[in-house]
Amino acid sequence: MTSEQHLAPFRMPDRLFAELAAGGGSAAAVAFLERAEGARRLLLLRPENTMPRSHSGRSVAGG
Repeated sequence: MTSEQHLAPFRMPDRLFAELAAGGGSAAAVAFLERAEGARRLLLLRPENTMPRSHSGRSVAGG
């Protein structure tokens, strides 16, 4: 992935969020969380100079 490529954020569908908020969760909801966690871990492996930047110039993932 090049630094010019935009990383799409994970957005949990309302239906899946409602399932989890109610204390349940389907296999689809759990699979979504697993994909999001996997993506987060991959982002943590990226070098600092390739991390997306916020408007303040700080790394979005690093705070």
